[in-house]
Amino acid sequence: MIDILGAVNDFVLRFAHAPGLPPLSQSQLVRGWQNYGGLPPQTQEIAVLTLLEEIRHGTNVHRYRNGEENGLIQTVARLGEHRVQLDFCSASPNQAEYTTRTRAGIIEILTRDRVGVNFFRSYGLSACYADSVRPLPFIDETKQWITRYSVTLHLTGWSVVDLEQPAFTTLDLYLENVDEHHPSGSLSD
Repeated sequence: MIDILGAVNDFVLRFAHAPGLPPLSQSQLVRGWQNYGGLPPQTQEIAVLTLLEEIRHGTNVHRYRNGEENGLIQTVARLGEHRVQLDFCSASPNQAEYTTRTRAGIIEILTRDRVGVNFFRSYGLSACYADSVRPLPFIDETKQWITRYSVTLHLTGWSVVDLEQPAFTTLDLYLENVDEHHPSGSLSD
């Protein structure tokens, strides 16, 4: 199976910055909300990666190849669309709005570009598109205003399962003339 959030994590680390806007560090990326309302200690900015859903497209595809010792490997694959929500959050009083909106906008633009297509290809994914950036500010449990901009990425990829299947490698075939071996016209002999 493909590590969807790992691929998106790497995409954000590589591209979610601009001149005058420092890159995010790995400690500022969080996978899923994990029942938490505030920013982690020691930071005023995070990005939250959440796999919203996987949508099946089409029917299974089957392929066969030679396995070990008289067997076959059957590969069963299905195409799925993976919707990943990225939330860029900041409590920094200076430029929080600019920072979070810019990061989300960069990811939205690059996911819809060949940059995103080429990047995700190495992970076995296709970058289809990204939804428009949405502002979703909130107040955390400490009553602190959090600026939040969200963008949803639509990625497709194949989920693959390999199964060992018994098979034969040789066939003993015996051809028989029915008239010679069963002369009376009766096959009961």
